[in-house]
Amino acid sequence: RENVVSSNVITHAGLRGMHVTAGAANNSIGSNTVSANRDGIVVDELAHDNSLSENRVGTGEDGSLSPGFGNADFGILILDSPDNLVSENTIRANRRGVSIGGQDALRNIVLGNLVTNQALEGVLLFDGASRNTIGFSDVEDEINTIHSNGQGVRLEAAHDNFVRFNWIGTDGTLAVDIGNTGEGVAIVGGQRNEVHHNIILGNGAGISIAGALA
Repeated sequence: RENVVSSNVITHAGLRGMHVTAGAANNSIGSNTVSANRDGIVVDELAHDNSLSENRVGTGEDGSLSPGFGNADFGILILDSPDNLVSENTIRANRRGVSIGGQDALRNIVLGNLVTNQALEGVLLFDGASRNTIGFSDVEDEINTIHSNGQGVRLEAAHDNFVRFNWIGTDGTLAVDIGNTGEGVAIVGGQRNEVHHNIILGNGAGISIAGALA
């Protein structure tokens, strides 16, 4: 508990660049560069109350978009773990950006991140994830900027989550040529999710809701 991992360059790991697991709690993961691994940062097995802040995930050390630096699969994955904070990270060019899944993935908060150029989803909530918050308020430091991904935000079999105060398909300049290729927000088979106070601009589609359980 209360470990601090900061200012490291973590690259070319065959599995995870960084792994917080088995109930680990109250640790701070900040200002690291985590690139060119299979997965970037993984939090799983009921690890809780950890902070992932100001990391560069899938980028060069300066946060730039650089060929070959993306993590092969997940940039940040939280799996069956509650009450973690993902804030002010630069997450680029991974297969998926921020993913949160599992029945025990509860009350995680994702705010103030730059999430661009993922092959698939910028943000994915899946497999029973609930009561998570993507975006927090209209204060600029708490707005997620999610653009130039295959899809912006996807909620698949996830319920009771909040997607609010995000820039999806654009940035603070309201640029119109950096949309996500697919939907800005897609809800697939999810229930009681709330999507509000977002700016959703220039995507392949705006918001879609699909599936018999949605």
